[in-house]
Amino acid sequence: MQLLLARGADITAGNQREKTALHVAAGSGRVALCRFLLNNGANINAINRSKRTPISMAAEYGHIEVVRLLIEHKANLREGVSPLFDAIHSTNGRSKVEIVQLLLENGADVSAKNEFFDTPLHSAVRQHSELIIKLLLEHGAAK
Repeated sequence: MQLLLARGADITAGNQREKTALHVAAGSGRVALCRFLLNNGANINAINRSKRTPISMAAEYGHIEVVRLLIEHKANLREGVSPLFDAIHSTNGRSKVEIVQLLLENGADVSAKNEFFDTPLHSAVRQHSELIIKLLLEHGAAK
């Protein structure tokens, strides 16, 4: 990666789906690579065609350490589709609850709406996720 940057590669460039290197690294759980990209000018809030940011990608795949790193670097939790939706739909059960809690504690919008006008609470109910439903209600989700 350093060689590519030294030769003029654009760290903010996206592919045909507008995924940047940071989207891919975050979705793959590559903490060190995410840190490197952030320290070299990657756009922490880049939005791909699906309206997902790098933190959404990390949340979707249950990569809590990457989520923490992106929060530490001031990722905007209200940019694009809320990462809460991706965390709730994650297949990683244990990390799912931890990531939802971490996002809520750091300002994720409990009332956000997705492209179907659902809120995170709607998604949690569909997933039959009692722990997440409880967390969302504790953080002010409308009943």
